[in-house]
Order: sequence, then C-alpha cells, then structure tokens
Amino acid sequence: MKTVGFTLITLCMLVAPSRAAEYQGETIDGRKLAAKIYSHETGAVYEAQVQFDRDQAEIIFAGGGRLRLKLRQSKITNLAQIEGYGRLGHVPLGQVFSIGLNQRRSGDDLAFGRPHSLQDFWSIRLNAADFPPDPVQR
Repeated sequence: MKTVGFTLITLCMLVAPSRAAEYQGETIDGRKLAAKIYSHETGAVYEAQVQFDRDQAEIIFAGGGRLRLKLRQSKITNLAQIEGYGRLGHVPLGQVFSIGLNQRRSGDDLAFGRPHSLQDFWSIRLNAADFPPDPVQR
C-alpha cells in the first residue's frame, strides 16, 4: 500500500499544473516566434522558431529538427536570455525527469534521466520587435 501511495504522489508531482509562459504580464503560449537558439554545449547558434506551452518551449530548427525544452522560468523578463533544459530525443516530464525517445544507444529508448551538463542547457533569444513596448517604458 505504501508503494501505491508513493507512486500516486510521484505521478502528481510529474503532472502538476504549471503557469503559462508570459512576458510583460501577457501569455505568449501558442505563438510561433522567430528565435535564435544557443547551445551551451557546442557554442553554436541556430535559427529556429519557438512555440511556448506553459513551462516548456518547442524549438523548430530551420533544418526541420525539433527540441522540447523545460523552461527555467515561465515568467520571461529578458527576451534575449530565456533559459531551458532539454536533450535532443527527450521529452520533459514534470519538473525533474525526462523520457528518452532517442534510438542512438541500444536499450536507451525509455531511459529516465535528469538534465545534466551543458549538453542539456540552451538559451533562446527572441526578437524584441515581435512584442509591443512595455507600457511602463512609454
């Protein structure tokens, strides 16, 4: 019975509701925006589109690849420095874990793991011209 309780608590933590991604007090969920994506592992910058969904961002690279990131914060204050964690071939689950759907290594299809090292750390830079100016700064 203790195992069932622990399992239910764990599942609730994994699927706990999260806040919408927002900038200047407005949600930006669902909008596809042009972006530059920086890989902290390689130092490379990629042209892409990004679509926010609560505390996650789906990156669609110009070459067609996709990456889903878990945002460090869903409240965005700096369009030039939005940070997230994710790994190609993995889908974030909740706050801590991800599930690997990557076929590169045998036996790793459904490997759970925590983000680690710079290979999982990405930065998103959005174009400020895609957003109206903040009314406070007018």
